[in-house]
Amino acid sequence: LVRREELEVKATPGDLRGRHRYYRLHRAAAKKAVEDANPDIAGKEKNDAVLAELRRRWNTLLDDEKIEHVVAACEAQNAEAAVKATPGDKRGRNRHRSMHRAAAKKAVEDANPDIAGKEKNDAVEAELRRRWNALLVDEKIEFVVAAGEAQNAEAARMAEEPDGEPEPKRKRPAPVPRSAVPRSVADFKLVKPNFYNFFMQENRAAVEAEVDGDAANTGKTHKELVKTKLEENFRALDDFAKAQWRKDASVFYYFCGKNLERIVEDVEDVASAATWERLVKEKLAEAWRALDDGAKAVLAQGAADAAPVPAEPRAAPLPAAPVDGGAARAPRSIARPPAAPRTTEPCLGRFVVSIGGGYLSSGDYFAHDLEGIVVAIRGRGLREILTVDGASFSKRPAQLRH
Repeated sequence: LVRREELEVKATPGDLRGRHRYYRLHRAAAKKAVEDANPDIAGKEKNDAVLAELRRRWNTLLDDEKIEHVVAACEAQNAEAAVKATPGDKRGRNRHRSMHRAAAKKAVEDANPDIAGKEKNDAVEAELRRRWNALLVDEKIEFVVAAGEAQNAEAARMAEEPDGEPEPKRKRPAPVPRSAVPRSVADFKLVKPNFYNFFMQENRAAVEAEVDGDAANTGKTHKELVKTKLEENFRALDDFAKAQWRKDASVFYYFCGKNLERIVEDVEDVASAATWERLVKEKLAEAWRALDDGAKAVLAQGAADAAPVPAEPRAAPLPAAPVDGGAARAPRSIARPPAAPRTTEPCLGRFVVSIGGGYLSSGDYFAHDLEGIVVAIRGRGLREILTVDGASFSKRPAQLRH
C-alpha cells in the first residue's frame, strides 16, 4: 500500500478530496452557526448560506492543514480500495507489466541474443505472464491498490481547483424573445385538404375522448391508440361515405376561402410563422365545426356553383410534313366538325381527333358521327372501331366504311 510519507509528498492543497472530507466533517457546525445567526432562514437560501460558511472556513486553513485533510482522504480511499481489490483486477496486472517490462525484455535478450521481431515480443509477453503468475495474492492486490490510487490521483489533479474562491459556473444566457410579426391573408397558403386528412381532423377529438384511459391497459401511448383507432374508422368507410367525406372536404375548402380574411384578423401576431399558421388552421376548424347543417348545405350549394366547368381538351397541331421540293406544309389544326352524320375525310400522315374528353389517332382516314358516340379508325394495317364512353374506350375489330 502507498505509505503516508509518499502521500504527503504528492498531496496538494487544491486536491478536491481534502475539501470534500473537510465539508463532511464540519457541515453540522457550519449549519448550526448559520441557524444561530439567522433563525428564520430556510430552504435553498439556508443551503447556500451553509455552503458559503464551509467555503469560508476552508479558505482560512493553512496549506499544511489542507494537505492533512487530503492525506487522510487518500488513506481512507486506499483502505476502501484494499478491501474491494481482487487479484484478478486487470489494473494491477497492467501496472505490473509497465513496471517490469524492461527487466523482462533484458532477461529474454540475455537468454536469446539472436531473437528479434515478433518472436522476441512473444517471448517478452510470456516472461511477464510468468512473473505475474508467480506473485502471491497479497502482492497482486498491492499492485491493484497502487493502480487505483494512481488513477484517483490523476482524476484529482485534473479536477484540482485554483487557490481562492472557485469561479462560478457560467450560465447560458437567456434567449432573447423575438418580437411578434404582423401578418395578413397573403402570408397564409390555403391548400385544398385531402379528404383523408379532413376525416382525421374532424374525428380526432371524439376518438381521443373514446380511448382516454386505455393507454395504461394496452401498453401503447395515447397518441398511438388515437392514430390506430382513426385508421380503423377510415378503413371501415364504404364508397358512399368516402364520397361524402370528399365532398365535405371540398365544401370546407370553399368555406376557408370565404372566411380566411376574418379569421386572420382574429389571430394574434406571433414571432413564429409556423405557429401563426397553426393558429389560423385551428381557428378555421373551430369555425367550421360551429356551423349547423343548414349553413353547411348553403355552403355546399355555393361550392357547387363556384366549381369551374371542365373545358373540352384540345389537341395541339402536329408538325407539318414536308412536301415535294422540301417546302413545309402549314400546320393543320384539329379536325373540323363533319357536315354529314356519317362522313369521311382524308388525312395525310397521322391525325389527332378529340372525342369525349380523350384523344384518338388515325392513320389514313377517320369517320365521326355527329353525336360523338362511334368513331371508326383505320390505322396502318389495323382496322378497328373505338366506342367512346365518357373518357374510356373499348376496341373491337371492324370494317371501315368509306
